[in-house]
Amino acid sequence: MAELENVEQWSRTNNLVLNRSKSLEIIFSDKRQKHCFQQPPLISTIKRVTTIKILGVFISGTMSVTEHI
Repeated sequence: MAELENVEQWSRTNNLVLNRSKSLEIIFSDKRQKHCFQQPPLISTIKRVTTIKILGVFISGTMSVTEHI
């Protein structure tokens, strides 16, 4: 949650507005690594997704573009 507040502060400093209703959270991980990590707690105002569309390209949390192709 503190990181989101840092992003909001940065955006205000640079005369930008963070639209939380359009914001998404994705966690990138290396699928080759077998270790298990604990995901950060959910932020109630931000939706967590496994795939995101950036500049027209779909990217998964494992940095795969298979869904796009």
